[in-house]
Amino acid sequence: MGPGIMIQFKAGGRFFMGLNVVSLSGGGCSVKISNTLAASLRPDQLLSRVLIQHPSIPRLPLLGKISWIRGKQLELGDDSVLMGIEFSEADEAFTNAVDAYVLELLKASQ
Repeated sequence: MGPGIMIQFKAGGRFFMGLNVVSLSGGGCSVKISNTLAASLRPDQLLSRVLIQHPSIPRLPLLGKISWIRGKQLELGDDSVLMGIEFSEADEAFTNAVDAYVLELLKASQ
């Protein structure tokens, strides 16, 4: 994924901030999260105040849910796991901005 894309959200009354986005689309993302933080989360858990933090993407609060959590990823080189987040009812401006950003990254990588 492009440089410096972060995410924050609220789950179960607790805020999670400064998490690295590994992949992103208009419908969701995957996030690198420490095993310690992931221990309090579960698939299908609802998320509120989901914000993608990047200058090319509008800071629109989204709703979401955790799609999946994958165990320790040896290739990440630390105590991290990967977690999938599905965006709910994402605003069209957000989806269009994400799609444009992803297309820009794809073109730059060719």
